[in-house]
Amino acid sequence: MPQEDPLKPDSLNVMAKDVKSAESYANLGRLHYQQEQWQDAIANYRHAIQLNPHCSWFYHHLADIFLKQEQWQDAIINYRHAIELNPNFSWSYHNLGNGLLQLQHWE
Repeated sequence: MPQEDPLKPDSLNVMAKDVKSAESYANLGRLHYQQEQWQDAIANYRHAIQLNPHCSWFYHHLADIFLKQEQWQDAIINYRHAIELNPNFSWSYHNLGNGLLQLQHWE
């Protein structure tokens, strides 16, 4: 998966001014992910999804958090949603497979 540029904590001040932007919440989610602040990351990605439910990346990154936390079922649900929105992104399939493997869902 492509490496993303890390966000700096002072990015919070800039993003706080644009709180209605789904992308801002996703960026906050990414920042919290990088700092392993899982609950804050989840909350921000969920807020981004509320503002823009058609962005596959938000679901994919939310699923990544659940995968990291070994919350397999939540990861699977979000990877499947990401795939529905963007069936051409192979990493969602790959990570979905990892989640299914953990639950021993072979079909």
